Amino acid sequence: MDYIKPQFTDVPSVVWVAKGKEFKYQEWQDLKGKRGGTLINNSFGQAFDQYAKQNLEIRNSASAERSFTMLIAGRFDYALYELYQGLTILESSGLKSHVVHLKTPISVEGLYFTVSKKSGCNTPELRAYLNKRVAQLTEFKTFEPLFEKYLAEWIRQQKAQLAEN
Repeated sequence: MDYIKPQFTDVPSVVWVAKGKEFKYQEWQDLKGKRGGTLINNSFGQAFDQYAKQNLEIRNSASAERSFTMLIAGRFDYALYELYQGLTILESSGLKSHVVHLKTPISVEGLYFTVSKKSGCNTPELRAYLNKRVAQLTEFKTFEPLFEKYLAEWIRQQKAQLAEN
């Protein structure tokens, strides 16, 4: 894959907790002694993954929905998951009012558009154009408003679809 640069947004991975069970979290060490959960094979960057393996009690779940359900049931003190995907899953599963995330992320990874090196569309001209457009979009901080707008639209569509069935 050829990466279009710059990244178009940062994706924070955050600590999710059951509403009303918030705790002080500023650094990874604050998670010691607590029961955590996350998706099977989920990674939060090499540094955090290594720290977690050596210092934290984190169990794996088959899905994010299951992690959030176990969190609400008190089987986990916290769950680790990406912010935007977590917000979408909580909204679609009806669990949004039961779970909140703590402010400080455990890690932040860049999210990039990519183009397959094998694609007939992948030309130096296209990559240069996309690099320029992504730079403009990030300069004007376009991602957050678009995420909110299209999450709301997706929720509206989901409700309309349920009403039809």
